[in-house]
Amino acid sequence: MLTGGRVVGSDWKTAFKQTRYFSVGGKNVYDVALFIHFTHQVIVCRATFRGYTSAYNATIYDLSMMQDERTSAVQQTFQPVFLDRQNFQSAFLVFGVCQFKFFMNNSYMIEIPFSLDKVALKRWCEGIKKEMWKLFVIMWGNHKETRKCGSSTCSSCFVVDGQQKIDRPICRFKNVIKENYELGDVFVGCGETSIAGSHFCDTHSYIGGTSTEADGMILEEDNDCLDNPVSDCNMSRIEPETNDKRLTSCGVLVLFFPYGIIGPFTELYRSESVRRCLLFLLETLY
Repeated sequence: MLTGGRVVGSDWKTAFKQTRYFSVGGKNVYDVALFIHFTHQVIVCRATFRGYTSAYNATIYDLSMMQDERTSAVQQTFQPVFLDRQNFQSAFLVFGVCQFKFFMNNSYMIEIPFSLDKVALKRWCEGIKKEMWKLFVIMWGNHKETRKCGSSTCSSCFVVDGQQKIDRPICRFKNVIKENYELGDVFVGCGETSIAGSHFCDTHSYIGGTSTEADGMILEEDNDCLDNPVSDCNMSRIEPETNDKRLTSCGVLVLFFPYGIIGPFTELYRSESVRRCLLFLLETLY
């Protein structure tokens, strides 16, 4: 059984592949078969964590009732164990990150949290985010060299497109910047999740709902870039000033390679713009 903490050594990767049980501290220990089953439910049936845990708990409950009717001894000794959605979701995330890192490179070491406390888990995710993103970009950005798919045009070009249907609740503060050597300061907005009872995250919770700092969204330099009849682009790049009151993200930017290969992607906390697309490409190249 593998448990939370820092595990080092060449035997760790082999042990991870062969282990049957997985735990990240606390009293919950998960059978790896459960993670595998959920993975296929996500891929094939588009299952959610809430839907899967609800279905699992209902199944366990019905089976326990059936056994109770068959024998009174089972009724006295058998106690069904139900899945806690949040704990299962966090444990699955940690397990998936381990699989991801070992699949993407030849690393034999990974550090995982000792518990699934929200603060500890968030700190751990923030600490590994850049490394995981870099591994993903290197892996699929060099698909022709790493996977040997046999296509002569593999990775020969790419297309970047935005998808605005994928969003989530985020902080309302829009004037967060990213520094870039070529572009200077680029306004990207705050992508932190807002705290309960507020439209702002922990960092920007000091801003009141009527504060001019929240309502005064600074616009990008390319805000006047309209439809271009020469290139037949029908997308307006104007960022509406009312967007400062938006409480959800604006979708994602995704880079696609030929033959259905999805490369790097990033969230949009403010509307899509030329400078944000360029920033995404520069970060991918770096």
